[in-house]
Amino acid sequence: MDSKPPKSVVKRDPEGTRRRILEAAKSQFAKFGLAGARVDAIAEVAGSNQRMLYYYYFGSKERLYVAVLE
Repeated sequence: MDSKPPKSVVKRDPEGTRRRILEAAKSQFAKFGLAGARVDAIAEVAGSNQRMLYYYYFGSKERLYVAVLE
């Protein structure tokens, strides 16, 4: 009999992640502007990663900036 503990289930929350990214981006853009804000810092504060930020959510830093402005 296998006595391994059950694997923890990761619950995905794409809308929550998107909100956290936008809030982190808003702060970074306000402090550093479009040119100075760093996507890696935005992703870290949001609890995400750059790859997901680009691929799944916004596509580019400029699109993220426009989303923050909207």
